[in-house]
Amino acid sequence: MNERIAKLRAHTSRLLKAQLGFFPTPFYHLNRLSEALGIEPYIKRDDFTGMNLFGGNR
Repeated sequence: MNERIAKLRAHTSRLLKAQLGFFPTPFYHLNRLSEALGIEPYIKRDDFTGMNLFGGNR
């Protein structure tokens, strides 16, 4: 099994790589929701990845 993995890594290491988005995506603190609920909520902005129209893991 290790030999197969080594061969696969050797083959894939020669492939060209393309950046498919802008990573890491930022986290934003939700100030108004924090004031209203008394907690510290954050949201991850996957819509900033750049390559897709809708963002996220949909």
